[in-house]
Amino acid sequence: WPIARAKLAELFRSQPRTHWCQLLEGTDVCFAPVLTLTEAADHPHNKARETVVSVDGITQPAPAPKLSRTPARAGRVPATGSDTTSVLTALGYADDDLKAMQREGAI
Repeated sequence: WPIARAKLAELFRSQPRTHWCQLLEGTDVCFAPVLTLTEAADHPHNKARETVVSVDGITQPAPAPKLSRTPARAGRVPATGSDTTSVLTALGYADDDLKAMQREGAI
């Protein structure tokens, strides 16, 4: 397997990803390119299946599974750090500890 793996890696490095997509998509070969989240959101298959949604300008995976009678909706993504204080409080940190962490720039 290590020899075959090295040969396949060399072969796939010999052409850009677009080449392999044009050659293999739409065939019965088990193939899919590795995509960034932005690329995945724009991929025709994911668009057709509506697997990626945007809520308030934030791209995120759509809820799964998709149920016809009780469809789920993607919620808002909280701002980074917006729940830090409540989480740390729930973990047992005292108000003095939280104030010290804020002064030190840890939170």
